[in-house]
Amino acid sequence: PDERRWVEVRVPLASYAGRQIEITLRTDPVDDVRNDWAGWGNPLVVIDRTLLRPPNGPIVPASVGTRPTFPR
Repeated sequence: PDERRWVEVRVPLASYAGRQIEITLRTDPVDDVRNDWAGWGNPLVVIDRTLLRPPNGPIVPASVGTRPTFPR
């Protein structure tokens, strides 16, 4: 079935810029928990470095996951 596939989801977080937030991945069974499951494959928070780096400022991570990666 169509629902048994990976679905890419992008959530803009710009409105939270400058604030500390906690991101929780969860499912909601609503009224029926039978066959209600979900999985996340390598979730990432990706930072648009052009928005965060001031002129002559430090290089910020390109993404934050289990191990941040820094551009060279």
